Amino acid sequence: FADVYYRAAGLAALIIEENSNAADDLDDGFCTEERFGNIISFWGERGMGKSSAMLSFALFLKKYNHNIEDRFRLKTGKKPEFYVLPRIDAAMLVKGEYLLDIILAKMWNIFEEQMYDGLKQDGKLNETKQHFGNVKKSYEAYRKAVSGEEKYEMTSVRQLRELSKCLNLKEDFKKLVESFLDCTLKHNGEAGFLVVAIDDLDVVVDDVNSILEQIRLFLSVPKVIVLATADYGRLFLDCNKSFSDRLICKENIDYIETRQIRGYSEKYLAKIFPSNLRVYMPRINVEGALDYSVRLPEGSNLIGG
Repeated sequence: FADVYYRAAGLAALIIEENSNAADDLDDGFCTEERFGNIISFWGERGMGKSSAMLSFALFLKKYNHNIEDRFRLKTGKKPEFYVLPRIDAAMLVKGEYLLDIILAKMWNIFEEQMYDGLKQDGKLNETKQHFGNVKKSYEAYRKAVSGEEKYEMTSVRQLRELSKCLNLKEDFKKLVESFLDCTLKHNGEAGFLVVAIDDLDVVVDDVNSILEQIRLFLSVPKVIVLATADYGRLFLDCNKSFSDRLICKENIDYIETRQIRGYSEKYLAKIFPSNLRVYMPRINVEGALDYSVRLPEGSNLIGG
């Protein structure tokens, strides 16, 4: 699996460099926000080891030491440091539960532990707590807007800024990530990143498109690296069904229309998981798999007694 880790390490370095370049842009994010890619996806069929590869790479980032020279060292201008959140099993999400719910809950639990441990008893803790409060407020407004419960009653022109619920939540989350990293990292590096590992996207039972939209809308922000695993074929079928349910009707049942919808599904997945940021697993333990030879050290005890 060395090629898998070489590829993943190279992509992580690319994302770090993109972050550095975006910070130096003169357009204040106008042209960089939409093209910012930060999702490293591991693709393979069931049993090909994509979850194991993703989790071991996440552990590599968690323990990363830029002072150690090894073959997987990240070649970046700035020395990176990572805070890796515990793995998120996408298959455990129930209907109506948001991916952002899990991420924010994990971040708060970590922050609360550090707060009670008395770590960094200064203004940074209060500042981060304030950012959690801002995210809570904008998240509540966003959920109400999505569910249709919100009432538009404005008493001041200043409330116009609150109309963009999605944008407000994304901006508040971006600020929270930066403050959270400032509190939790040891500052052994020059650039901090929050790593979110999402496993088994392809086995989500209810509305996988909703989870993909949350990744696209809220996690494609600076200082965040997303690791994800999925079976492309299964994920494509889910997306194609979602598009078909919305677009196919008695007027749109010809072969040309159905083929068009399949094209929409491919482009949608390419938008969220760009091809240049994908890691494909070697074909092991599947039909038509390749044969591999493994040489064990002499006298090793790897195979039974």
